[in-house]
Amino acid sequence: MLVWQGDTRSMNPAVDPDIIAEADEAAAAAEYGAEFRRDIESFVSREAVDAVVVQGRHELARLSAAEYVAFVDPSGGIQDSMTLAIAHRENDRDP
Repeated sequence: MLVWQGDTRSMNPAVDPDIIAEADEAAAAAEYGAEFRRDIESFVSREAVDAVVVQGRHELARLSAAEYVAFVDPSGGIQDSMTLAIAHRENDRDP
């Protein structure tokens, strides 16, 4: 596995440094410094995510009787990746 991590100016020296300087510190570190956001990293614990992940599952077939809801975050206001989540409730019971 190859992992490449580099800040914006190292990867593209033509980017105007003033653009980076104008961003707030957390956004600049994430968007231009290639650093994971430290201000939101504890939003959901690793243990909580691991508890709901089914290892080896990549997709599920649609259930015709289920009502689905979705959430999309096209970019968080800055040029970054898109996120999409689709969910449904099973057995119509409270957790």
